[in-house]
Amino acid sequence: IDDCPHTYAAFNKVEINNASSTVTLTNITFISTATTTVALGRFEVVDNATVSLTGCSFNAMDTFIFKSNTTVDSCSFNS
Repeated sequence: IDDCPHTYAAFNKVEINNASSTVTLTNITFISTATTTVALGRFEVVDNATVSLTGCSFNAMDTFIFKSNTTVDSCSFNS
């Protein structure tokens, strides 16, 4: 996730927006290289889609919002 000091906080956002979606992420790494605290990167499940995160790594990111249909297994949230 690139440093974007001249934008808004939710600019670098992964958003899962459709309740009928099924999203599976396995061994994915997200790294924020932001040197400011403006747009570090956010992850949000909006409409309770089926989301499975397994072995993922989230580094130096900001906000996470999960719903009840989200499964997180063996993931790391650093910084």
